[in-house]
Amino acid sequence: MLNRGKVLSVKGTTARVELKLTSCERCPLHGLCQPNANKMIVEAKDTVGVNEGDTVLVEVDPKGTWLASLFLFVLPVVAFIVGFVSLYFWKGVAFAYAGGGTLFTLYVICMRYINRWFSSKKSFIPRIVKKLEGYEPQERVWFK
Repeated sequence: MLNRGKVLSVKGTTARVELKLTSCERCPLHGLCQPNANKMIVEAKDTVGVNEGDTVLVEVDPKGTWLASLFLFVLPVVAFIVGFVSLYFWKGVAFAYAGGGTLFTLYVICMRYINRWFSSKKSFIPRIVKKLEGYEPQERVWFK
């Protein structure tokens, strides 16, 4: 997915970019991660040599987006269901809710380490692919 954005600052090979979230309109999870925002600030790898104030195209790998969505939305529910079902037949309903809540809580705690793992992978790091000089982009979705 490609989004246009404006470079706020550059430090080494990393640029802070304010993105206008136009590609989110087609995302199946639209409105869940940033429900009231139409802009987001991200740190992107500078591959073209940008300066502060430049308008750029930032690429985010769709496979990475889907995998991150799986870890954020699907696996916590699975953890709760596994904890609930594993104790339901053994100890009853009260223990089943406690087991589901416990596994859900453990998963949320583990998300800190999962987030670090995602942050270290190249496929999850947005990157600047093009500098848009003298170009006023239209309001539409950009795809490769």
